[in-house]
Amino acid sequence: MDPRLVEMDYPKFVNKFMSVSDPELPSDLASNIPHMMEEVLLEVPESVICEEVCKVAQVIFDCVDDCAKEEKLAAKNTSNNQDPTDRNDYADSLSPDVCFYPVNERAVADYTVTEPKTMFQGSIRWAWISLLIEIKTAYDKCPFQFNPKRKQKEPPSSVNAENTDNTEGKENSDNVERVAGCQSLDSANEVADRNKKARKRSKKTNRHVNDDTASNDKQPGDGGQPSGNCEPKSAQKQTSFVRSGSGARTSLGQIAEYVSKVFRRQHRLHVFSLLIFKGQARVIRWDRAGAIVSTPIDFAKEQFIVGKRYFGSSSPTGRGTKGYVAYDVSRKRLVFLKDCWRSYIDETSQSEGDVLVKLRTRNVKNVPTPLAYEDVQDADGVRHVTRTQEWLPEDKRTRCSYPVQRHYRLVVKEIGRPLEDHKNALDLVYILYDALEGKSAHQQAWEQKIMHRDISAGNILIFTFIDVNGNERTSGILNDWDLAKSTDYLDKVTRPGRSGTWQFMSARLLYTPGKKHEVADDLESFVHLLRWMCLRFYKTIFEKEELRSHIISVYEQYRVLDNKQEVGGAAKRALIKEGASGFKLVPADSPLSRLLDALAGICKEHYLAVEPMLQSQTEGAMSHLSDGTVIASSKRERLRSRALKGQAATEAVSGPPARVVHSPLLSTHEAIIDAFASAAYRVNEPWGLNCKVKDQFLAFKNTPIFKHYFDHSSQPRSKRSRASEDPADSQEPSSKRPRGDLDTLPEEPGATEKDVFD
Repeated sequence: MDPRLVEMDYPKFVNKFMSVSDPELPSDLASNIPHMMEEVLLEVPESVICEEVCKVAQVIFDCVDDCAKEEKLAAKNTSNNQDPTDRNDYADSLSPDVCFYPVNERAVADYTVTEPKTMFQGSIRWAWISLLIEIKTAYDKCPFQFNPKRKQKEPPSSVNAENTDNTEGKENSDNVERVAGCQSLDSANEVADRNKKARKRSKKTNRHVNDDTASNDKQPGDGGQPSGNCEPKSAQKQTSFVRSGSGARTSLGQIAEYVSKVFRRQHRLHVFSLLIFKGQARVIRWDRAGAIVSTPIDFAKEQFIVGKRYFGSSSPTGRGTKGYVAYDVSRKRLVFLKDCWRSYIDETSQSEGDVLVKLRTRNVKNVPTPLAYEDVQDADGVRHVTRTQEWLPEDKRTRCSYPVQRHYRLVVKEIGRPLEDHKNALDLVYILYDALEGKSAHQQAWEQKIMHRDISAGNILIFTFIDVNGNERTSGILNDWDLAKSTDYLDKVTRPGRSGTWQFMSARLLYTPGKKHEVADDLESFVHLLRWMCLRFYKTIFEKEELRSHIISVYEQYRVLDNKQEVGGAAKRALIKEGASGFKLVPADSPLSRLLDALAGICKEHYLAVEPMLQSQTEGAMSHLSDGTVIASSKRERLRSRALKGQAATEAVSGPPARVVHSPLLSTHEAIIDAFASAAYRVNEPWGLNCKVKDQFLAFKNTPIFKHYFDHSSQPRSKRSRASEDPADSQEPSSKRPRGDLDTLPEEPGATEKDVFD
């Protein structure tokens, strides 16, 4: 067969041949579709890609519930299973890589494999194929033109290498196009310009060409002139999308034979097939006149239109995080896009997207849903990376080099609101509980051996959604997992790097920089976070200057040692030793005050266990909480069970002070979750006693210490990294000074996972 082939712009192809009356898919489909990793698309055998294609396709098929059963489809990996009825066929033993089949009983019985070797293995049955897919991993075997993607590479390491300066950190239009999973458009005008160019291109894309063996043949009755809308042959040669070469011609003939078998076994007006090459695809519509081939689509790179920057870092160094509310073109919905520079040490360095995929696939709740992510690269496949670290000296404490920073983008499904938008005290407790408790977020991730390592006010979001019953619900989301590490690594590393946001880091991490990061450090950060929010939004006994002084001494103060290492946490440690929060709410006798006291007691007990040199106090700090009224809901039931379970532990800690053996209560989640549950469960207690007030930190807006922070107070979720870990030039070593911002520390150099486990 010498097929006539026409190339058509993909959007026009879809509009002409694939449009349906109701194109809307389920709203939750996006979060259910598995992310196809770049390594799978570019670097694995065809058999593995077949399984991944089936996995993605089947999720989509299963989510479409409103079509009749006879219209439903199943995806099968048919790459090594021929149709036995081919014995007397002119081209037997052919096997497309993937086939979509109907799910009626006769068809299922025919194509099902008795003992499948893979999840989606099925047999070839030409009589039942609805759509067939051919996958190619070698470009010389592709019958049509594609972008021959290469594995991403780093720019030359030498600063004198040619042309490297033009690619570092630039976000020109070419680079934006190459964002992994993200196509960032900065303005409506640019969108319009691109659409205009696309329309111009579409006028030129209906190119009619023949394959190499038929290009010079006259068709019967056409007098040697091109028929229909055919272009002159000279134009065909200039614009041909059909590749030459024996491998390309063989593959085209192979696909044509697949289609011939379907036509011969079925009564079909037309047949659709799909050709996939390294994350790109062409859709082909075959009929008795020839085939219409779509222009390539890149399903490894989705299009996102971004609006005005939602927030951005003010620091010239560090991660430089910027956030955007973006529009997902393919799913027709708003999403959130994060642009940053991530630390990369070696191939064991996991990106935030990798961590989120691992969490979601392991059913960890209340964490963002990743839709797309990858390192940013230019048109030649060269990543955007930093270079200065090549000339920086090793870190004196860890004796490790500073890591390279890679430009990175991540798109997540959820658009959250900042924690400061909580409605009242009980709402605040609920949100923190969601980020903590055993059926979601932090504890569940820890049980999966993943530690967050940066609990802060900017990393817990409020997410409001409509449930399946049409009711509005709100939950807390633990966000920003870019500093997360495996607990196996943290347990074994001998030269750990410190991470976190200074104001919320544990006292032990602050005054012992070489300390290993433990779950207790994350849990203590939740306590400091609650105290911080209370100081900001709830009335305390402090007047304006007293509040300012308290914040500086407890959360901001640090000093620089002779080795340039920053240490702090003395005031936090002193408060923990006393079993106190360091302030009193007004009024003091309230559910929120009792929760603060309970958490202070837990921290004190933990420190007495892990630091026996601390003086034991004569008075327990935890308060006995009375029962409340049960509210009928699944969440309240969980709170009730946790509250009752934690009652005995709460009473034990607040009992007689003459205790010799202390418990490291922050070494697990139990005590702190029980404290939150005991408080949140009692909704009938007078939570309104502590009313949320206007941000009390605004009184410090014009002071030098807080000016940097309030310049960005309207930009939630910002990860404003400091310019340097070293003190300002005007400061002498060992001097104390306040920080004045809410920066997440640039990740300190540390041993790699490869070093640890090798």
